[in-house]
Amino acid sequence: MMEYSEVFKEVVKEKADLHQQGGSFMSYIFPKNLYTDVRIEHLFSTEIRYTLGELNECKVRQYSAAFIRVYDGDRPAIGGTSG
Repeated sequence: MMEYSEVFKEVVKEKADLHQQGGSFMSYIFPKNLYTDVRIEHLFSTEIRYTLGELNECKVRQYSAAFIRVYDGDRPAIGGTSG
């Protein structure tokens, strides 16, 4: 049986590859009788700094984060990543 961390890494890599190609995140097929909950978020943050009324810095950061929960009927596992 594949370790949960390996399954998680495989799912996240496949989802990232699909996203880069403009594909769907819901195209991964999990093994039968394996409960799965996969959540993917696309996030951004903005940092703006002013000093004495002048703009010093303006940054926008975009990234994706993923959360996966799996249960094979024996033991549950969860994992997450962002980057």
